[in-house]
Amino acid sequence: MTQSQEKRETVLVTGISGSLGTLIAKKLSHHYNVMGVDRRPLRSLKGVEHYELDLRRKSAYELLRKKQPQSIIHLGVLRNPLKHHRGSTANFFNLEITKQLLRLAEEISV
Repeated sequence: MTQSQEKRETVLVTGISGSLGTLIAKKLSHHYNVMGVDRRPLRSLKGVEHYELDLRRKSAYELLRKKQPQSIIHLGVLRNPLKHHRGSTANFFNLEITKQLLRLAEEISV
């Protein structure tokens, strides 16, 4: 990482492995340090850190607290619960993830 990259703001993109997450990360990486979290693997994107983690887990929360991003773009939700065969569980999943991120944002003053 170059010295100019170290001084740039770090943006966290949840759901980075999806089409929209990948597109946003690619665009942002020209001006920001981008880190992404997703349970799915990510094709290599130059200048983007990817962590294959479940945001509901304590390990993900601890990593994000350590990295302290200055901004969060939250795309890590199940958009079509029926497609994922999870029904009402998807709503609970989305709520829990969002609550974790809001708690983290408050803790590290995002």
